[in-house]
Amino acid sequence: MTKEKILKKYWNYSSFKPLQGQVIDSVLEGNDTLALLPTGGGKSLCYQLPALVLQGITLVVSPLIALMEDQVKQLKLKGIKAMYIESGLKSQSLSKQLDNCLYGNYKLIYISPERLQNEEFVSRIKTANVQLIAIDEAHCISEWGHDFRPAYRKIKILRDFFLETPIIALTASATPKVVKDIQENLTLNDTQFFKGSFERPNINYRIIRSEDKIGNIENILNTNSGTGIIYCRSRNETEKLSKFFQQKNKSTSFFHGGLETHLKKERLKAWQAGEIKVMIATTAFGMGIDKPDVRFVIHLSITESLESYYQETGRAGRDGKPSTVFLLVKKGDFKQIKTQFLKNLPDKKNLIACYKHLCNYLQIAYGEGKDQSHYFSFKDFCRTYDLSPNQTLNCLRVFDREGIFRLHLNTRNEIKIHCVASRQTVINYLEENKSENQLLQYLLRNYQDLLSQKSFTLDIQKIKNALKQSKKILLEKLEKLQSHNILKLDTVHHDTQLYGLVPREDNYSLNPMLNKVAILNNIKTKKIEQMIAFAKDEKQCKRKLILSYFGEVKKETCGQCSVNECKDQQINTSIESLILSTLKDAPKTISELKQIINIEPEHLTAALYQLQEDEQIIRLPNQGFGLNI
Repeated sequence: MTKEKILKKYWNYSSFKPLQGQVIDSVLEGNDTLALLPTGGGKSLCYQLPALVLQGITLVVSPLIALMEDQVKQLKLKGIKAMYIESGLKSQSLSKQLDNCLYGNYKLIYISPERLQNEEFVSRIKTANVQLIAIDEAHCISEWGHDFRPAYRKIKILRDFFLETPIIALTASATPKVVKDIQENLTLNDTQFFKGSFERPNINYRIIRSEDKIGNIENILNTNSGTGIIYCRSRNETEKLSKFFQQKNKSTSFFHGGLETHLKKERLKAWQAGEIKVMIATTAFGMGIDKPDVRFVIHLSITESLESYYQETGRAGRDGKPSTVFLLVKKGDFKQIKTQFLKNLPDKKNLIACYKHLCNYLQIAYGEGKDQSHYFSFKDFCRTYDLSPNQTLNCLRVFDREGIFRLHLNTRNEIKIHCVASRQTVINYLEENKSENQLLQYLLRNYQDLLSQKSFTLDIQKIKNALKQSKKILLEKLEKLQSHNILKLDTVHHDTQLYGLVPREDNYSLNPMLNKVAILNNIKTKKIEQMIAFAKDEKQCKRKLILSYFGEVKKETCGQCSVNECKDQQINTSIESLILSTLKDAPKTISELKQIINIEPEHLTAALYQLQEDEQIIRLPNQGFGLNI
């Protein structure tokens, strides 16, 4: 079957996106391949389709569990056998997962880079029939990349096991320096390099300088009825902003890393289906978000790098239709971003102190901690040791980046129990109360010191599976046991999970990281300074600046963005004149203006927004527009 027929059969596409066909041909010819394709360029297809042609396994290294889960789910829906191996997975042992991997006729196996540090995994996987190795988000291998993950440097051991197996490395955002790092660190041989243009000609870049950001957002929402994303810096901001606009009858919801998994899935599904128009989110609403008809993206704050800005704005207009991205800036923002990011960059002293506090707080003994999960309240941890929350969170992110802990910021409520009744009272209760008998017997069997009044954290999922009862029924029975003075329940709120990747050995664990922390902090500082310069610049075409950053030369201005170099060419200038001329007769609604001015809706809404900002028109109570006389 040809690659075109496979594309039609499994993805129902009749043609490839730019460069996809050439990249797939290179892979199938057995070449090491580096594909630098823009956000929305269809990178995953470049290894998923070859996996169906090749006879063995395609091993995919990916940085995010959520991304793996989503891709595996989508492949299964297409009838393609795929699985992923997650660090810390409790439902199945690693040995059983590897058996499935090796003997289950799977076409694609997804792993995190940290998995290559596990001896059992490495010893088993090197016996597999791996025909292709795919490295997703390959920029993570470079210290100059915006998501550097040291564990990516371990990937090259796969080359030793599979000498003849081609490697494909893929990324959407890499500067020339990062591209060089990828090739060297993955030891790619005679690399076939494919680079798509970073230009997104359908995107209108607008930087708005204003002290009333909420008012700006309201204007944007009033003049744009399409789907959008608003990126905020904090979880609290997303919740407050969503509530504010819901009260104004806007279709919004919020999304951040602290939400429970089922809520994330529900909200993402509702947004993708168009039931929620605008998602107000932190950067947790990121990789794997592939909705083609996003008409606008708003950044309430400056991002920490141009790579992040490019990726996040690149979620707009993937269908190729005109879309607008807004960066809102006020006077104090440049100072704030330096304070938030640079002053809170942890140094050696901070990292050593935070690591020791963590180990003490989580009761991790020397030589212990590997492959153990710890849930805790971040706020309580910082309060216990009088730590700066911003700097401490940055420390945790460094530990995650350096492969010491895997960090997950998720809300989780734990139920702790301890017995408050005597042994004889419990025995009598068992004889007299049949409805709670099964649960109480299970607790006594599995928590053997329960009668000694020792406190235990319940594994509700495990109890559900063992007793085949719903969580609701179990909680009701636990509440009843408490009301009868048999047990005491305590609900503990956690928002942070750390999964140990190495045993606690203070110097051995920390020294490799501490030796390069100053270098990495310097790289981060430069990236923030470049982003500030981009946001401050009011003269140069924003699209040209972005392309130049990624090593792409463009002489022409885009004629669309909000800087002096482009204003004379902007399509909106003539549209604005038409709108003003039309409104001289009488106020008009958007529908009426669309009928009179036959242009793309996105250009019309952008022009209406600008005219409101310039106070030339006003929005009327009947949802129409009139001249501001």
